[in-house]
Amino acid sequence: MEGNLIEKKQECKYTDTDVDRIVRQKLERWKKKNKAEITDFEQHKKTLPSYKRAVSIFLTHGLPFDADVMDCVVHQSLAITEKNAQAIVNYIASIGNQKSSLLK
Repeated sequence: MEGNLIEKKQECKYTDTDVDRIVRQKLERWKKKNKAEITDFEQHKKTLPSYKRAVSIFLTHGLPFDADVMDCVVHQSLAITEKNAQAIVNYIASIGNQKSSLLK
């Protein structure tokens, strides 16, 4: 029995120190990745009300929108998001008015 235990110890490729070092390295990499994901999540969580408000403004005016437009409009500040969305609505309305006056 004792001989079996000694043979197993001799077969090990890594010492306890090696295993501890490898685990610490993997844990540090995981922490960095996890921290970046948490930061990204927090950023999205802060802009969610603004995103919903921008969608509401565009839908109220019957305007289409996509991810690129939303990236330009949405801001952490709800007031800035509303201002940006309203500026696009006003711009599109002015284009519509110009087309109407040209057709008359």
